[in-house]
Amino acid sequence: MSRPFGFSTPRTAPAVPSPVPHMTYELHAVPKPERQPKPLPKPRTTSRRSEHSGGHGFAKHVSLSRRSFIRRERCIATGKKTGEWVMAEPWMPPSLKALCPYKARVVAAHVDSRGAGHPDEANMVPLEWMLHQWQHQIGWRAFTGRLGMMSAKEIAARFETRYRAANANYQHGEAQRP
Repeated sequence: MSRPFGFSTPRTAPAVPSPVPHMTYELHAVPKPERQPKPLPKPRTTSRRSEHSGGHGFAKHVSLSRRSFIRRERCIATGKKTGEWVMAEPWMPPSLKALCPYKARVVAAHVDSRGAGHPDEANMVPLEWMLHQWQHQIGWRAFTGRLGMMSAKEIAARFETRYRAANANYQHGEAQRP
């Protein structure tokens, strides 16, 4: 029986003449060593962004209490709070009407870009998240024009006034507690 080169066994392998006259050697099949998998990196418990900025892309001028306050308010377009059902409205684009009814999730939408260095103060309005995505596509001017409302900056200023009043009441109540 003929075997391919290098695959003979010691029992049946013929002795191969060596260039050195007094030595002979046999060819033995040697299995490949098993592949060792690369060690996996240790899982990160926090993101790299969190280490520096607490998870914010632009950590400067972030107000978590303001954002929380805005998210608890009603959407400026639909009038719905988080968890309420959003129904189709005549001003909605067809792609959004097709998804109705759905449950609202209100987010704090920035009027001026945070990436451009604008702070949270007097710069956020409550907006349902799908409408927020649509607003990003068409821009604030077209969005407010389509809904027939005042400018987003004026609305943000009004919410800032409400936030400050609520925050002042909260701090005043905390000061009176024993």
